Amino acid sequence: MDPQEHSFTRTIDEEAELEERTDREREDVHQEQDEEEEEREHEVMTAGKIFQCFLSAREAARSRERERASSSAGGGLTSGGTRGGGVGGGKGRGRWRRR
Repeated sequence: MDPQEHSFTRTIDEEAELEERTDREREDVHQEQDEEEEEREHEVMTAGKIFQCFLSAREAARSRERERASSSAGGGLTSGGTRGGGVGGGKGRGRWRRR
C-alpha cells in the first residue's frame, strides 16, 4: 500500500469514527432529554398528589368547622343521636365565608 492510499484509508476510517461518535453523542443527548422529561412528569404527578392531599385536608377542616358551628348553634344531640350535623350534610354552605 503506497503512502497516499494509506492516508486516504486512514481518512475514511477517521470519518467513519467521527460519524459513530456523533451518532453516540446524539443518542446520549436524546436519552438525557427523555430522562429529564420523565423526571418532569414525575414532579408534576407528585405536585398533583400533594395538591389533592391539600384539597382533601382543607375540605376535612371545613367539614369539622361546619360541624362545630352547627353543634354550637344546635345546642345538643340531633334526632340521629350524634352531636352537630343537620339535614343535608351541609356541602356547599359557607363556601365563600373564610379564606
